[in-house]
Amino acid sequence: MIYGDARTALLIVLLALCVMAWGLCADSAEPARRIGVRVLKTSEEVLKTTPAITFVGDAAGCALCPDYHGTNPTEAYFDVLVPAGVDLPTLRVAWDGATVEKVYVGHTRVPFTVDGEAVEFRLADDLRVPYAMHTSWADVPSCRLTYMHKPSWRRSGPHLDAPWHDAAARAEGNLMFGAREVFRDLNITDDRRDFDGTIHIVGYENTFPRRMSGGKPYGHSDFPAHLHLFLVLSPGWRIRQATHFYIAPDGSLTGECRCSPSACDDPPARYGKGEFSEQRDFEGRTAFLVGVSEEGFLAIRRGDEAYTVRPPFGSVSFARGVDIYKGGTRIAKVAVEDDCRAGRMTIRRTYYDNGAARRVHEDVLTYDPDLGTELSRETREQPVAP
Repeated sequence: MIYGDARTALLIVLLALCVMAWGLCADSAEPARRIGVRVLKTSEEVLKTTPAITFVGDAAGCALCPDYHGTNPTEAYFDVLVPAGVDLPTLRVAWDGATVEKVYVGHTRVPFTVDGEAVEFRLADDLRVPYAMHTSWADVPSCRLTYMHKPSWRRSGPHLDAPWHDAAARAEGNLMFGAREVFRDLNITDDRRDFDGTIHIVGYENTFPRRMSGGKPYGHSDFPAHLHLFLVLSPGWRIRQATHFYIAPDGSLTGECRCSPSACDDPPARYGKGEFSEQRDFEGRTAFLVGVSEEGFLAIRRGDEAYTVRPPFGSVSFARGVDIYKGGTRIAKVAVEDDCRAGRMTIRRTYYDNGAARRVHEDVLTYDPDLGTELSRETREQPVAP
């Protein structure tokens, strides 16, 4: 027989073994696959009907995700959960008034059959997310730019029912690539970098506000139009002051900068015109300061060097392009055009010396207009004749 402390100790050991066994079983169980689907129709007519989505035959525990689905002028989109070890099911989508042109499962365009007013197709084993349209640029030392293409006909989440402001969307691209030229001029190479982390310039996305699921982010629904400029620290995605610069419908900066912390103890903050967010690493070293000037310009400082990204002379809107000033001298101008229908993006950069244009660079990116996946990228350069 077992008495007193010995019995208690044995019970604790048995309980610990049970917990360990349960944990091993839980770890070995594969999570269900979350597969994104887009059904594209031929017209951009906004339909009042909702597609009916059903499984054909034995779906063996497959289910539609309740937290991400909807329609926009050109498509219906939704996620499907497929348990591990289960064959990929066939789906039937009946959408009254829609003529289906394409079906994407992940990034795979899948064939479909037409049955009356419905289409049927089998899921592909493609876990890539078909909603996001991101392009990254990492050609400037210590700086990374992530641009989100914005086809207005694919907007979802909080962007779906809100008025579409094309000037604000165009201003965001010009401001982002204008800020990139500031850091290009600073040239913070590894031997000159006196802080930890990487400078990130990030846009907002209107096609991918999928909710969190299982603790993993599937897009974000920040609203309204804005850009981000902050220092990201490793490991992971740690930001002390995640700065958001909001853009008015006419393409001007509202003058308000909001900062939210990420994985650190810095409190949220708001900055008005003339105030600066200090981007510091965890050793307290300042990488740069950023804010909106009293004139409504995007202002960036590093040490004794001060830059402003300004709208064209005589305008308050950044929609047509930006001028980059170092102190009181213009050093460059940038104009971004993103043709989402053609899948072609052009960034035209002009560099100045003593007030005169000297060089013109043109970055040309082509991408799949349905998915945003990059197809080609080239840079053209030519001098400007005196």
